[in-house]
Amino acid sequence: MLSGLNEVAADNNGNSAIDSDDLMASLRQIVGLDTVPSARIVDVGSTQFYFDSAVTELYVIALGDADLSWRPTDLI
Repeated sequence: MLSGLNEVAADNNGNSAIDSDDLMASLRQIVGLDTVPSARIVDVGSTQFYFDSAVTELYVIALGDADLSWRPTDLI
């Protein structure tokens, strides 16, 4: 079972559920049938955040990267 940032990253379509559509999207990206979608900025696993004093850390995650192996420096 995934949780936190891993769960948000695995949710390719952003519907707040990990299902077969997310799995198929990840597999299509892995074999090169689809391009990798944009990265997402999240606040400790939540896809919604507000710029206020409560936000202490933001993370950049690549959609489909459930093991969080992608790093923003890969863009350079």
